[in-house]
Amino acid sequence: MALAAFLVVLVACGDKQANQQSAIAGEKTEANATDTATNSETDPLDAEYAEGANDGEVVLDIASKWDSKPLKNIVTEDIFDVERFAYVFADEYSDFKPNKVICEYLDSPEEFKKKESLFGVRSLKKNGYLECSAQTEVSWGTTCCYWKRKNGHALVAFWLERGHEGEDELSETALAFYDFNPETDTMTPEPALCKIVEDIARNYDAYLIKLPEEGKDINLYCLTYNKAKEYYESTPYLLRWNGNDFKAEKVKEEDI
Repeated sequence: MALAAFLVVLVACGDKQANQQSAIAGEKTEANATDTATNSETDPLDAEYAEGANDGEVVLDIASKWDSKPLKNIVTEDIFDVERFAYVFADEYSDFKPNKVICEYLDSPEEFKKKESLFGVRSLKKNGYLECSAQTEVSWGTTCCYWKRKNGHALVAFWLERGHEGEDELSETALAFYDFNPETDTMTPEPALCKIVEDIARNYDAYLIKLPEEGKDINLYCLTYNKAKEYYESTPYLLRWNGNDFKAEKVKEEDI
């Protein structure tokens, strides 16, 4: 619109009416620009997206340090509670936007549901599963689930992912396992279970994890970059739960 106004002035310079039209057009352009800027500043979804602009780096930072710090103050009325597991972890690593959202949701579910948010939270307490994910075209979220162990403890897993647009760009990810001992009220890092995944994935370019909403087995997708097709091809594995940890098995895509 500003260009059209400029042409009117150029062709009819000295013409009072043309100058008036140019001034009006300019005022409208400035007003529209102001409205757009105001809407952008006040849009809560844009604000949330901007808040997580560095989440890829945050995920890598969490991946580098989670295994050095036990987490405490877990037990509530329910000894094994996926929401409490998720809250304690998310509160410790709340620099990751989905973790911050988990805390906001669990602090006040009804209030959270009233506000407009880029993120949604699903809590399936009976299944021992909780996830927070962004309503975007890329994967961006935190997933938590747990398994009861034969010794009375629980194994708790977390998967964090910050994806990107384009099939040729890898997500930043973090996988964490903890042993929860209800007697000491502590989640102790168990990085040895990550090694099961890493030993398989070392033969590939990267991997992605799908924690179980139902059942007990973890889906593992190992990725290899296809230069000719310019995207990552997936080789699936199952991490089968045996009551204490997992045994990896290569499977067909249709089997998972």
